[in-house]
Amino acid sequence: MDPLMVRVEDYIKENDLLRPGDGVVIGLSGGPDSVCLLLMLCLLRQRYDLRLFPVHVHHGLRGAEADQDRDFCLELCGRQGLDCRVFEGDVRSMARDMHLSEAEAGRTFRYQCFETAAEQAGACRIAVAHHLDDQCETVLLNLFRGSSLAGLAGMPVKRGRVVRPLLCLSRGQVLDWLKAGGYSWRSDRTNNEAVYTRNRIRLQLLPFLKEEINPRADRHILQAAQDAGQAQDLIESLAARAYEEAAGQEEGRILLDAVRTADLHPALKKEVLYLALTKCAGGRKDIGRTGVLDLMDLLEGESGRSRDLPGGVRAVKSGGRLILQRRDGQDGSDGQDGDWFCPVPDTFPCSLALPGGGRMTFHLFSVPRQVQISKKKYTKWVDYDRIKCRLAVRNRREGDFMAISGGGHKKLKRIFIDGKIPAGERGCMPLLADGRHIIWAAGTGRISEEYKVTERTGRILQVRMEGESYGREDTCTDP
Repeated sequence: MDPLMVRVEDYIKENDLLRPGDGVVIGLSGGPDSVCLLLMLCLLRQRYDLRLFPVHVHHGLRGAEADQDRDFCLELCGRQGLDCRVFEGDVRSMARDMHLSEAEAGRTFRYQCFETAAEQAGACRIAVAHHLDDQCETVLLNLFRGSSLAGLAGMPVKRGRVVRPLLCLSRGQVLDWLKAGGYSWRSDRTNNEAVYTRNRIRLQLLPFLKEEINPRADRHILQAAQDAGQAQDLIESLAARAYEEAAGQEEGRILLDAVRTADLHPALKKEVLYLALTKCAGGRKDIGRTGVLDLMDLLEGESGRSRDLPGGVRAVKSGGRLILQRRDGQDGSDGQDGDWFCPVPDTFPCSLALPGGGRMTFHLFSVPRQVQISKKKYTKWVDYDRIKCRLAVRNRREGDFMAISGGGHKKLKRIFIDGKIPAGERGCMPLLADGRHIIWAAGTGRISEEYKVTERTGRILQVRMEGESYGREDTCTDP
């Protein structure tokens, strides 16, 4: 076996990225990095008894060039005896609907497609082709933007099902390996245009660092990122414990013991405040260093002070407590329909009283050996481990969407229209939300495809609407 293959296999073993018998979804764009990943895993396929599932995502952005990328991937996989699954989407429309850049929307769509493919194929790994140069670009970009320790850790070699077996190789090594083997690949001309910040780092800054400062600058950046990642993991673990000891909840507000929190080590203190802020905001979007520093300043200041923070959060220092709560009309909506927002408590079982009457109750269960999910209009079961942000029950917001079969998504407004929900009822309908992603629109009977219970589900959250407005069902039984 050639030296680069040995290096990649050793890296896989050191980081426990793949195990014999694994099913692996492979993100295949047709570029040199993903082609290298596919071919290397094909070479390891027999020895590790791997089941490989290549996935190509067509973003609908580059016209004929994108079609040619798709055709190249299909042909390449055919030569390797693999079936390549193709997902197609309109990323430009997704970006507009979700208020994201096209790059952010494209990344979100890709990983949704990978997760869908993994679920349907029964794959336990999703392999993506980021390499050493990509990691260096990410770390430097985060550093220049004022990132915290988590940003300096760069991309994790393994997170959930996603693994990055090529982080030990440089872009030059990838290209040399492909050329030595006589392999071809597709090139995206936009990668060579120094008009984007990441491209300038790759094309100008990194070559300067390696030529003028240290030829192993990229390796040293990678090592620093690994050290930062290990330190961040430790801090997050300790902070989660400290948060449980210092925080409480009352009527949707987060209450932090100011004295206990102020006495923490500065690194733990920042992480606890970040955790409180993201929980109150319902996600990490727009939450960064500035918000945490503002909250720290409030924590250490006099009682009676307040401050508006990112994510639609207002914090108040009152006596010995720091109180975080949502600001009315400031949770990212357009202010219509009389906005309301009810965070779901972190402990189960629990229930929430809803505006207009009725309650929503929550029970958490481990999955029994054989699970059968009943079809009920006002009781739903969802995969609790798929939830990314803090759960909330609220009314509609601009940009809300649900995942649909096939790996795509649909705007909530369209779901209301297709479901013939009267316009007058849409603004007050209770929605179970994970950030902008709607898990369950109670009045439609639909839940998002991304949160449905599968054979891989570990914990099930049962959610039930109760009250005269929501009709009657047969007695619910635990799944």
